[in-house]
Amino acid sequence: MPNYPDSLIKSILRSVRTIAMVGASTNEIRPSYFAMMYLLNKGYKVIPVNPGAAGPRRFDLIALQPNGHCLRNFCRA
Repeated sequence: MPNYPDSLIKSILRSVRTIAMVGASTNEIRPSYFAMMYLLNKGYKVIPVNPGAAGPRRFDLIALQPNGHCLRNFCRA
């Protein structure tokens, strides 16, 4: 797993307000649920993407972010 410096992660998180979270879950016992709720509580706009439930059209919505400033976050079990 890559080891990124905290300063890089902070600069990325300060430069975006929208995060597409691939693998987000509405199941309260999943870690991705807690990660999504944390980001929402910090003021980020989170686009939950669950490929099994949303289908491929949801990915098109991520690519069409108007300002192009969207961080993609991938959650895996």
